[in-house]
Formats: sequence, C-alpha cells, structure tokens
Amino acid sequence: MKQIRDVSALMVIAAAALLVALPFASGERVLFPFHTGAIAPWSSSAPEWVKDEPKNLVMSDKHAIIHPDLVFTRSEFDAGRVPLWNPHQFAGLPHEANPLTRVFYPPNLIFALTGPLRGYGISLALHLFLAASFGYLFGRTIALSRPAALFGGLAFAFGGWMSVHAQHAYFVDTMVWLPLVLASVERILRDRPRWALMGLSVGIGMMFLAGFPQTAVINCYLALAWGLVGLARRELAVFRREGAEGLIDDSLRRGGALLVFALLGLALAAVQLGPTLDFKERVGHQDLSVADLQSNALAPLSLLHLVSPDVFGSPTDSYLTDVLEILALGDDAHHVTSNYSERSFFPGLLALVLALLAPFLRRDRVVLTLGLAAAAGIAIALGGPILHLTSRLPGLDFGSPMRFTQLAAFALPMLAATSLDRLLELARSGHPRLLSRSLIAAAVLLGPLLIAMIAAWVAPSWLNRHWTDFLLDQGIDERFGIVGASRKTLEAMASEPFRQLRFAGTATLVFGALATLFFAAVAHPRTGRRLALGIAFLATLGELAFFGVRFNPPVRAEGLYATPAPVLDALREAAGDGRFIRFGAGTTPWYFSPNAPMLLGLNDAQGFRAMAPRRYLDLMRTVEPNPYDFGLPALTDPTSLEAPQLDLLRIRAAISPAPIPGATWPLVHPATPETPADGYVYANPRPPIERVVLRHEVVVLPPDAVLAEMRSLRERGDRETLLRRVYLNELRPGMRSHYAAPTRPELPVIVEDRPGRLTIEVDTDSGGVLVLSEQWDPGWTAVVSPLETPAGSAVPRRVEVLPADHALIGVPVEPGRHRVELRFEPTSFRWGGLISGFVLVFLLLVPVLPFLRVRRSESGYLESPTRRG
Repeated sequence: MKQIRDVSALMVIAAAALLVALPFASGERVLFPFHTGAIAPWSSSAPEWVKDEPKNLVMSDKHAIIHPDLVFTRSEFDAGRVPLWNPHQFAGLPHEANPLTRVFYPPNLIFALTGPLRGYGISLALHLFLAASFGYLFGRTIALSRPAALFGGLAFAFGGWMSVHAQHAYFVDTMVWLPLVLASVERILRDRPRWALMGLSVGIGMMFLAGFPQTAVINCYLALAWGLVGLARRELAVFRREGAEGLIDDSLRRGGALLVFALLGLALAAVQLGPTLDFKERVGHQDLSVADLQSNALAPLSLLHLVSPDVFGSPTDSYLTDVLEILALGDDAHHVTSNYSERSFFPGLLALVLALLAPFLRRDRVVLTLGLAAAAGIAIALGGPILHLTSRLPGLDFGSPMRFTQLAAFALPMLAATSLDRLLELARSGHPRLLSRSLIAAAVLLGPLLIAMIAAWVAPSWLNRHWTDFLLDQGIDERFGIVGASRKTLEAMASEPFRQLRFAGTATLVFGALATLFFAAVAHPRTGRRLALGIAFLATLGELAFFGVRFNPPVRAEGLYATPAPVLDALREAAGDGRFIRFGAGTTPWYFSPNAPMLLGLNDAQGFRAMAPRRYLDLMRTVEPNPYDFGLPALTDPTSLEAPQLDLLRIRAAISPAPIPGATWPLVHPATPETPADGYVYANPRPPIERVVLRHEVVVLPPDAVLAEMRSLRERGDRETLLRRVYLNELRPGMRSHYAAPTRPELPVIVEDRPGRLTIEVDTDSGGVLVLSEQWDPGWTAVVSPLETPAGSAVPRRVEVLPADHALIGVPVEPGRHRVELRFEPTSFRWGGLISGFVLVFLLLVPVLPFLRVRRSESGYLESPTRRG
C-alpha cells in the first residue's frame, strides 16, 4: 500500500511534467524567449506574424550562448567527434572546458533524439519531473506525510526561481539535483543505505556536469551545512548512549562515508571539472573583489517580489524603471528592475506564509537548518557584512551574490511543506482561534488592497488622473524631458504603469484570498484535511503556473534563424573563410548576437564569453582599448579598422547596424551608405592573410614586450613589419632567431581543417615557424612527419606548440618537406575522462560490494519521527 501511494504521487508529478511538455510535443512551438524575426538583422525580412509572437528579451542568453553552444555540440557529436575545440568564437577556444556548454551532461541526450529547438521543452519537463520527484523524496526522508512531501516537491519544481530560469537551462538543470543530495545525506546519517551512497555521488557529479558552477558550489555548501548539523546531532546521541569509544567509531564510519562519496561525486564530474579548472588559469575573467560583488547585490526593495513578483513590471510586458526613479529610489531602481531572474524566487503567497509559520509549528533540526539556509541566502544576496565573510570561502568569490536566492528558492517550499504537514495533522480537531485570527489577518492585510483594486477596476480613469498628479508632483515632466506636454499625453504615459500595478495587485488579492480560505478550512472542524489540502495545492500551484506560463510563452519554430537576411549573405561572402568583427557603440546582443554566427557558418572575432583566454583579449585590446573583463565590445573608432592585428586574425569583414562614418574599407552591402538596409557590411581591402603562413624572421620578447611592440607598430601603421615577423616568448632547442630567406615560394597547404584538428604540408629549403591564425592553448599538440624520405630513415616527432604573436599558434619546422598534424587534446580532458570512468564503474558496483553492507544496529541515533501517509 505504501509503495502504491508513492507511485501515485510520482504519477501526479509526471502528469504535471507532461502538461509542461505538451505545447512542445509537435515541434511547431519551442521554448525560446523570442523569435529571431523580431530582432535585427532578421526582422527586416520577417513575415508579419512574427510581430505577434511573444517576446522576453531579458532571457537573451538562450539566443546568445545556450543555443549556439548546443548546436555546435550536437554537430560535432553527429560528426563522430568530441567537441573539445570551437573554431567559430574569437580565434577559436576550448569548448568543452567551458562549463556552460554542458557537453557531458547525460540528460542532454534528449537533444540527440529531438533536435535542439524541440528538445528545450522536453528537457525542461524532464527536469521539472526530477526536481519534484527529488523534492518529494527529500520530504519523505525528513518524515513529512505524502501529501505534504508532494506539495513541497511541486512547489519547489514549479516555483518562481525555476520558472524565471526555465530558458536558461543550466540553472534549472543544476538546481534539480539539490534535494537528491540532501535526501542522500540524511539517509546516510540515519542508516547508510547503498542507494543513498550512490545518490550522494551522482547528485554532486550531475550538479557539476549540468553547467553552472556557482549554483553547484552554493548547493554543495548547503549540503555541507546539512551534513554537519545532522552529524553533530547524531554523534551527540551516540556519545550519550555508547560513550567516547562509540562516538569515535561512528564518526569515522558515518562522516567518512559522507566525505568519501561526496569526493567521488566531484571525481565523477572530473571530465568537466578537470578541463574547466585547467582553462580557468588562463582566462581573462578572474575572481571578483568584495566591492564588485557588492555592486551586484540584491536591492532590499526587491523582497517585495516574494509577495507579488510583478509589482514592478514584467519583462514580458515592460518595466517600471521610470516610476522607480521618480520615487527617488536611486540605485535601487536599477537593481530592482535588472536581473529579473535573480530576484524572482517567490514560492507562492500561501507557501510563503506557511514557510514563515514553520518555526512556530515544528521546532527541530530540519526547520532550523532550512530556515537558516533561507535567511542566509537572502542576507548574502542583499550584500553587507555577511557578503564580506562568505566571499572569503573557497568558490564563493565569483558570479553575482543575487544567485544565493537559490537557497531560499529551495528552503521556502520545504519549510512550507513542514508547516502544511503539521497543520494537516492538527486539522482533525479544528481550531476556532486559528480561524478567527486568520480572518482578522486577512481583513487587515487584504482589506485595503481589496478597496484599492475595486476602485482601480471601477474607476480607472479617475484613479489614473490622481496617479498622474502624483507623478507630476514628483517632477516626472522635468526628469524625463516632457515639459509642456498636454495633459492627455501625460495621462497616457502614466496609464501603462498604472495598468501593471492594477494587474499585480489583483493577482495578489486573488491568491491572498485563497490563502485565507486554506487557513479557514484548516481551522474549521467540519471541512477536514482534504479540503484544506486541495485549497493549498490550488492556491500555490495555480499561482506558480499563472506566473510561469506568462513568463515562458512558447514561440513558433518556423523561421528561427532561417528568415532570409541579405546582410548575412553579404557578410558570408565578404568574410569567406576568415573572421568578421562588429562596429558601433550601439551594437548590442539584439543585433546579430555574439556567438550566434556559429549557427550561420561565420567565425566571430569578438565572441561573448565569461571564460575568454587572456592572451587573446590582450592581443585584441591592442586594436582598441576596452574595460571589459571578458568578451570584446564592438569597435567604435574607424581608425581601428587599419590596425594590423585584424590582419593577423584573418578579419576580412566588419558589420555595423549603421553606416561607419569615415570608414576606409569599401562598403559591400548595401550599394551606398544612404540606402536603408538590414545592416552594413564592409570588406577588408587588404590582401587576405592565409590561414597558415611560414615566417623566417623571429623576434624573441617577453609577453608584455610583444604587446608593446605590436601597439607601436599599430600606431605607426607598419603592417608589413608585423606580418613579416613572428614574435615568440622564447626559442626552443634547435630553433634559430633568423632563417634564410626563401629562394622560391614556400606556401603551406592545409590538407585537413576541422574543429580541433589541422593537417598541413609544407616544403621549405631553410625552415621557419608556421604561424596559424588560431588561438594558442597548451592543449594543442603537433606531430611533424618528414615526407619523401627513405623508408625508416626518419620517424614522426612531437614538436612543442608555441604561442606566436602573443596569442596564435606557432610550430617550428626544419628544412625539407613535412606534414604537420595539429590536434587539440588537453591532458586535463584525458585524465578527467579516465577518472570519471573509473568512478562510474565503482558506483555501479556499490550494490554488490560487501564492505559497504550496513549493520542494522547503526540506525536510530538521529531523530526520525514516524512518517505519515
């Protein structure tokens, strides 16, 4: 019977997940934040129906990062290759080493079966099912009844935090494994079943494979805190019962099991962690200072979103930034309206009230730990002294402190489940005092809101006039430069924020009324548990679904990245096999977003990466200085187009949303600058630089001196000297600083060119250094094989790949005819894959390993109330 009830709960969860997947089952609509036909350059040729498609532009990472990465990953796997190197971003860079690519995350096999676009909705449904199921498992592990555990699991899976991150899959996919980890820790503390040992390792490993390290690290700290509190509670009971000897023995076995299998979880993800940590040492985006973290902290006013998530507007509609500024909120205005996904972690109004009641209804280790986790997450997100302390902990000095709201996103629904469990237990006897108090509280809190909403719907014009007068009293006309506007114009401007406030207030009123009905049902002796439970599910899941569906409306799949755009054809022709660069200070991700070109067969010289190689960034900054720690902004100075570094990187075209004044490069699209177009393409007029060249003049300088020399040549406009020499940091044994000038053409020939692998044949009389306009990385290896030699007289030899011209690939070659095979095979990937493989095999053997058998007498030291059905 118990198993049947658990299966029933899982069937309810599965039904909810299927409802999420249903709109995407046919493939006609996809989980995408906006149609590409709504943004340039596709918008100029988009069909009329695109204008009516939903838009959620704050979720642009799906367009700019996630989808291009996924398409490249799938194309490489389909070609039978592991996607280790991506030649389409910057001058090429490690692909798998960037955790956001999630190359080895097992559930991503969905995309191999469905395709990227159709797979987004299916993948989300799967992960919501896992989140709710693991949440249910955790609830049962901490002794909640099945209805309460189901409530907590569903509230967590469909909560505000998960909804606003649905488009950014790496957040959701990392977060869903947290309740499995905590449930495994809890069961190991109690009786150490084998499934819990495996669950702990698998949960931790999957979090780090899922794509967002900061979320995984924060989750691991919560699991550590949960384990330490539970272990301390257990060992205190052991000491009282068995003394010091039993304490030491149990601590070693129990704590050792937790530590070993947690480390095995990290080792399971070594195939990802190894390359990531290796690459992190060379990237330009480093750990942040406390001041930088504080600048990204959550504004205190944002906590209003726990009650009403759209009180300051929604990105699917429009923000109320202007109103917030009018109300003199200063910097808070920006923090409240920006990073919508970071501040929207509400669990539903009823769930929030239940979570706040938890300490008064159940005082134990579970409520204490969850309550502290929620409070700590919100406190760190708000910044202040606690942020100074946590930033000193390993792994917590990067990213945004606002992401600590994820702790509250999990803890609040689980706290609500503990309160629901207790209230359902008390509902049998009825509580008239609770009924009267809940009605009084509702009258006090919801009464004024009810009156305001009635007025807002009955007399909107009258209220809007008074709202406009209030804004004028605050100086709206002067602040936004609309002095002298007519009264009708001012009222029209004020009507949009008024409409949004009315909408948010009405939604809060409706769900507040449902919350009141819940407490009335609990308190009334005749209604019973079932009515109260039904209202709890209706109120919370209804509110969460109401928000989630509005925030993630599906868009039509037709024409995504496929709408004809003349500027793309012109750019493709002008760039050829080289790279392009953007121009214009106003070039934002909405115009031909960085990374998106890899979908269109174009190589992007600027890219958009939090893990961008420092050497490449330094080289590009000799073109035009910029303050960015990662990625590169669009060029803004026409003289930068003459910088010789552009030639080193095979930049053959520039694209701009508007004509470039004073450009020396010829315009190839459209015919004249005066012609309206979907974009403007300029071609590099200089002779194209080959993908690989053989250079004979070697200059050895330290890295900083190389950049200084290049900067000097750029300022002098001495392109010939730069392209004649090769700059190295040191000479390897057998190399020379000057090779004899060639007496005949010595043109290297590329016979194979694919991501992460190039084969070049070169015939030279004097030798030299092969220079490829591809990013240097220590993961590159080169094997030089002599050609046209007597059999057995020469064998292939490994040659060290050198950083040439500061950031590119250099390979020394001797006189003669040679074949040079370059492969990107980082040692960290090989070792990481080997470690992950061994750990996976070990975990599969855990059910049959005899030394992991548990003695039944070990249980009973941790408080474990009888679980109710």
